[in-house]
Amino acid sequence: MNNGTTDLFEGQTAHFECQVEPLHDPNLRIEFYHNGKPLPSASRFHITFDFGYVALDITHLVPEDAGEYTVKAINKLGQCQSSIKLNVTAKSGIVLESQRPEGLEKIRKLEETSPFQRPEVPEAVTRQRPVFTQPLQNIDNIAEGQTAHFECRLIPVGDPTLKVEWFRNEKPLETSSRITKTHDFGFVSMDIRHLRGEDEGVYMCRASNALGEAVTTASVRIK
Repeated sequence: MNNGTTDLFEGQTAHFECQVEPLHDPNLRIEFYHNGKPLPSASRFHITFDFGYVALDITHLVPEDAGEYTVKAINKLGQCQSSIKLNVTAKSGIVLESQRPEGLEKIRKLEETSPFQRPEVPEAVTRQRPVFTQPLQNIDNIAEGQTAHFECRLIPVGDPTLKVEWFRNEKPLETSSRITKTHDFGFVSMDIRHLRGEDEGVYMCRASNALGEAVTTASVRIK
């Protein structure tokens, strides 16, 4: 995303990418905005955040997708952002412009981009490997008897095959009367009530599907 302008046609896919630092900051958060408003969750929007690489793909563009897109990288020390403008030409606009030489030139470039191919219809199931867009946070100096709360955010949100698992010190953590887990539309959380000394350690949340897996970790220290 380079503060420029991208011109595309209705039905195409928009791809924006950038690099962010620091790479190993567990507090780093990535947010996308469209015309100043948070980008809504939808099956057409695919966000990738992996080891400093940030990307946004918008499939099957519609005219309403036009506007300014902004990505913000935020941590405890501050934030930075980058923006780009997207113009989307509607199908009706292509027909009208074809009567002018510049309209024909746009159509020729579109045909060269994907010769003799019809636009692919996106599948209902989101095809993307898991990525944690918001990692787990460490819990330090919590007292015994209290409740430890973990939460993180995950994409894709529309994959029914996505599997989420929790581990403590690399051993699977099962649900019990003290442990409650939640996975709802990209929001993942776990609560451990009535903390004991043996609950101290390193917790890991792992998300996996047919395309790959992602993990995020956090430690718990009990006073």
